Amino acid sequence: MSVFSFSQSETGLSTFIRLLSRYLLVTLLACGVITILVWLLTDLDLLRSASVSLGYGVTSVLLLNTALYWIRSLPTWLTAGLALFLGLLLGVSNHFWVVTGELAPRLLMEQPQRVLTQLVIGGIFTLSVCYFFYTYALSRALQADIEAHKARETQQQHASALAELRVLQSQMEPHFLFNTLANIQGLIDQQPEQAKSMIQALTTLLRRNLHQVRSDWSTLNEELALVSAYLEIQQIRMGERLQWQINLDDELRSFELPPLVLQPLVENAIRHGLEPLSQGGTLTILAESTLQGCEIRIEDNGIGMQQVSTTEGQGVALNNLRERLALLYDDRAKLRIVQPDEGGTRVVLTLPLRTEKEARCS
Repeated sequence: MSVFSFSQSETGLSTFIRLLSRYLLVTLLACGVITILVWLLTDLDLLRSASVSLGYGVTSVLLLNTALYWIRSLPTWLTAGLALFLGLLLGVSNHFWVVTGELAPRLLMEQPQRVLTQLVIGGIFTLSVCYFFYTYALSRALQADIEAHKARETQQQHASALAELRVLQSQMEPHFLFNTLANIQGLIDQQPEQAKSMIQALTTLLRRNLHQVRSDWSTLNEELALVSAYLEIQQIRMGERLQWQINLDDELRSFELPPLVLQPLVENAIRHGLEPLSQGGTLTILAESTLQGCEIRIEDNGIGMQQVSTTEGQGVALNNLRERLALLYDDRAKLRIVQPDEGGTRVVLTLPLRTEKEARCS
């Protein structure tokens, strides 16, 4: 059963209203961020920017959750798909009414390319909102599983640890999605080819991220493919300010490691190290074989750790990763942060080979 669906026999109307109110509150906050970005990046005033943003976000969330609660005769995927499609059509119609004062069907006859372009952008926004709530609901469900496992006997502790790992690796902050969507909207008219490239990279990133969230183990090749999609988006955003390269031994491509361990480290390097610099910088990822396993180094020539505020979220991502490594490897994995003399930051991740016991337990 979908994590979005509400069972009327198990969830009363008051609980549904409470959960829906929580989802709408989060959506309103997200739409507030999108409103400011649209206002700054386009020629729309603040009120019309808010109308466009709310037309997509609130409509989609309200229709999706209401349909899943009340419509029980259809498959969940069909109900969700129809609700999201209807929300998309309403959002696009609202967008053109607010921006041009004309109805979307009329514009479809006169300017079909413009309407189709907005459908694509609106579809990405709608699916991204849906993806965020999917991971949020998945985390809540898995957190409940963790609490249940902790109350059981010692023989169930392994299942509890696996559930906890899933919660940690499913946490993806929405700020990156919202910023990317705003960038796409800003590029769609002036630089459509770059907007198309960013859409393709975002699609690849979301697909790979969702696959990794559902997996207990990944390979270095898969992790680097996910990181590459993220870096392609940042390359379009930052332009010549960002240079990056990935070097690894070919025999390490099939090296097994936990999913989503490299992306938060790369995000930290970009967000806290290179992006604050007006001239940008270079990010290098190097993976080498060791006698015990693999060593991965992520280096940047940015502002360095000493100039990064600990309140900016960097410590949360690193603590999250350390907890996951401790659950999986005990003390056999190491995560070190080095401040080179020449500046910048170097993160060294040392991972051991996966043992037969770990393979049997996954």
